[in-house]
Amino acid sequence: MAHDVTSGGAGPSWNEVVVDEVLRRWMLGRSRPEKIHVGTLFLSLGVKFRFRQAVAPRRPRGKFMLGRLGKLKVATLRVAPGTLQLEAALAVAARTDIKNVFAFGTVSALDPALKIGEIVLAAGAIPGEGLSAYYDGPTPAGPDPALMDHVRRAAAGPLAAKEGVVYTTASLARIDDEFIKARKAQGAVGVDTAASALYRVAPHYGLAAVAALVVSDNPATGELCLTSKALMTRYERGVQRAFALLGAAARSAAPPEEERPRRRGLGLRRGRERNDRR
Repeated sequence: MAHDVTSGGAGPSWNEVVVDEVLRRWMLGRSRPEKIHVGTLFLSLGVKFRFRQAVAPRRPRGKFMLGRLGKLKVATLRVAPGTLQLEAALAVAARTDIKNVFAFGTVSALDPALKIGEIVLAAGAIPGEGLSAYYDGPTPAGPDPALMDHVRRAAAGPLAAKEGVVYTTASLARIDDEFIKARKAQGAVGVDTAASALYRVAPHYGLAAVAALVVSDNPATGELCLTSKALMTRYERGVQRAFALLGAAARSAAPPEEERPRRRGLGLRRGRERNDRR
């Protein structure tokens, strides 16, 4: 019998069909979301990061990779800059055991005091990307309060970061003086391409999310990480610090049972005990 895909029928809605059949295959290929038994997702918002240096072992589940950060079981994923692939990733992640999303990306700073490589915790995001209008309207959005508290505590030490509201844009080629002036008037300290969509879409799918953004350029000072090796090195170190910051927050936020070490050889040991009792 064919499913009723209309919103008024007894079967799944068309939205559910698209997520389960189209977006799932895009993100997971032949893998099934119910096979992903991790509670934490590290999400790269277009940033090139060598997850394999921090997370091991790594097992592919489509575009997702499963592994461990210390004792914590995690998934890692990199999406393209923008919002469409981000939306697909969040919709599919909601079909798994993932609950917490720790995202890191880049930000164009509007404050002259923000230097390349510094970390900005997105305490709020003003939508200018378009996707947010499909999820409860184009109003400013914020991170999950509980996750943000964990990140703040992690940032209290050497992994220091600054907080601020960012503006999420859909265009990187239209950041002119007028645009910058308007964004400053809104209270934004920087411009990114995903934070508002992350904050608006994640709760829609029952996910908690927070984002740490690394300054890659600053139109106010004219600095761009791509223009010199020294600035690129500073930016790359910032990305590493952002991941370390989120990693510390993720371990703090995880339920105690998720941090328990694996009990190796337990089945063999129990088998021997049973044989000894015979």
